[in-house]
Amino acid sequence: MKPISANELLKDAEALANGFTSEARRRSAVSRAYYAAYHRCLAWISLLPNCPQPPTCGSVHAWLIHHLRYPDPLWDEGVAKRSRALGQLMLEQRDRRVHADYDLKEPVDQKVMSEQIAGVRRTFAACAHPDT
Repeated sequence: MKPISANELLKDAEALANGFTSEARRRSAVSRAYYAAYHRCLAWISLLPNCPQPPTCGSVHAWLIHHLRYPDPLWDEGVAKRSRALGQLMLEQRDRRVHADYDLKEPVDQKVMSEQIAGVRRTFAACAHPDT
């Protein structure tokens, strides 16, 4: 059995989002989509030169978003610009995921779920080629 990929997590999120969905499915779609983007960005940043090692304790999610938003000054400006854009996308996606996972008093509607799926698709597109 091979390990799951970020692409498979995104496909699962999209399947949860398709058609009429309950709020529980919308929340699950938002969460799965975030984790797809997280794993895709983690793979992308690890391919870059001077990539710092993730922490062994503490929030790897905060670490990733920080290093995307504030790229290494030695990175090519094109890569740095893409990194900052990915950091902003991940920050927005994490906020929606936290809302979906923990804030049960506020509903997760179709718009929130659609924004999450669209943001993750943009994240995947931005991670397509780390050297350009």
